[in-house]
Amino acid sequence: ITAALGLGTPFSEAVGRPVENVISSELARQIASWKQEAISSNAPIRTEAVIDTKRKVFSIYPVREKLRVTHIIIVIRDVTDEQRIRDERELLAGKVAKQTRTLEGFLSASSDLIYVFDRKTRYIYVNRSGADALGFKPHQMVDKTIEELGLPAQTLKRMTALGDIVFATGRGNRRVALGRSSGRGGL
Repeated sequence: ITAALGLGTPFSEAVGRPVENVISSELARQIASWKQEAISSNAPIRTEAVIDTKRKVFSIYPVREKLRVTHIIIVIRDVTDEQRIRDERELLAGKVAKQTRTLEGFLSASSDLIYVFDRKTRYIYVNRSGADALGFKPHQMVDKTIEELGLPAQTLKRMTALGDIVFATGRGNRRVALGRSSGRGGL
């Protein structure tokens, strides 16, 4: 009955009827084969099949009474949408990875000083030029705050003030001059 319900047959048409009379004979033979496998292996069986362009997962559980299998339970789950979503997610992940590599190449090659940091002045991204200006390598700065890097208090004050403006207004200001000096903390 469960198999019939999972395959689109109304419950009222399935009750009391042999599986072979409710579903296609080919599928009935396959279910019989899975049933035998579940009984002989003494364990549940999980398998997949495509039926009417829909991907179904069949789980077959033997039910025993006094060491004898008296019946089986078949649970059918339509996973067509789940598979489509997984496929779309993989495709999207590939596109995002490609865009990330492209953007990383562009940003790291830029002579502009590029810093991305959060509200606590923790660096999320620093390009090569930005790190060089402060006497670091990019990987030395990412996930660290200005304070953790030991940069001068003046740098912290300037970056915090700029960040406060951007976070408050939602707009950047490309005309801000931070100034440069040599050595560590040159902003």
